[in-house]
Amino acid sequence: MTAQGSVVWRVVDPASLLDRVDFTIGLAPVSLRIAALAPSPEVSRALEGPTFGRLQQKADEAMFARRALAVEKARAIAENELANQVELAARQGENARAEARRIREVEQAAAKMERQRMEALGRAGTPVLCALAALDLGGTEAEG
Repeated sequence: MTAQGSVVWRVVDPASLLDRVDFTIGLAPVSLRIAALAPSPEVSRALEGPTFGRLQQKADEAMFARRALAVEKARAIAENELANQVELAARQGENARAEARRIREVEQAAAKMERQRMEALGRAGTPVLCALAALDLGGTEAEG
């Protein structure tokens, strides 16, 4: 025959539990099962304080680490943007210098052609200059 029941005690010294329990009704304990252990309210409060402090400290450290990582990422992004702006300005400067060189070369070529034209006109005789002037004058009237 199996009998089952439950007895609730507040146990201060578990080692002396069996010595203190009176089993005079002829039953012998076969096993002991403890369903729950709970500390007293004073012990519970004493244990919660340091545990809560450690958890709060870990949460603060994690938040600080996340913020530091975000700041580091923002700094890296800002540095990258600045490097891109510097590179773009350098490229624009190079492009402007190249354009200035091309313009100077074109203007030098035009000046050289005009100089050669003037030298050729200086070597030409009066009849050739009169003929060129007539052609130039005729071309202007035809265009106008």
